[in-house]
Parts: sequence; structure tokens; C-alpha cells
Amino acid sequence: MGLAHDEDARNCVVMRVAGERYRYIFLAVGSPQQEMIAAEMMDAETVTGTALCVGGGLDYVTGHKRRAPLIVQRVGLEFVWRIAEDPRRLWRRYLQDGPAILIIAFKWALAGKSDGHQSRARSNHRTRD
Repeated sequence: MGLAHDEDARNCVVMRVAGERYRYIFLAVGSPQQEMIAAEMMDAETVTGTALCVGGGLDYVTGHKRRAPLIVQRVGLEFVWRIAEDPRRLWRRYLQDGPAILIIAFKWALAGKSDGHQSRARSNHRTRD
């Protein structure tokens, strides 16, 4: 879709849900586009609900792709199965970008940067009467 490099397209997606009262917003456009859109939705004052970045999860739910064998899942190595299934697309994401993202998340947690977003998410959550 090219959303990672097209700010106007991401803004268009955010504006599409702005002002609506969605409880959940499923983003299935792949990484990092869906995370970028979710972050922009979180910053937009008119977007409510919880954005769920489901990415390729829909491929597995619909049966388009096969999950790893149960034993591989149970030992926590499903990511290895996925890399073997699609190495050109996934090796960098899992082996290079993955650890970098964990370091960034750890630094944010130490700095308390996630607190503001969590508080805002809680204040935007409305229950049905």
C-alpha cells in the first residue's frame, strides 16, 4: 500500500475513522504501516477505540497460510517457522528490526513514555450503558 512513505495516505486512513465511535479498529496492512497508523490515531483527538494491529494474522485465521506445527508453537519458535516459510520478507524484520524494537520499548518503559498513551487510551474507552 505504500503507507509507510505516504503521510497523506496515512492521514486519510486516520480521518476515515475520526469522529466515529468504534470500539475496535482492526489494522491489517502489515508492519510498519499499521503501527504508524495506530500511533497517528492515538495522537488524534477525534479517534476513539482500540486499534489492533493484526497484520498477517488474518492470513492464518482464514487458512490462507499454515501455522507452525504444534510442537514448534509450544516451544516458542514459531517465528523460526515463519522465517523459513518467507525468508526474503521476514529475516530482517525478525532478526534485525525485532531486537531493536525491544530495546526502544524497554527504554520507553524506563522513561515512563508509555504512561501518557495508556492514560489517554483509558480515558477514551467508553462502556455501553
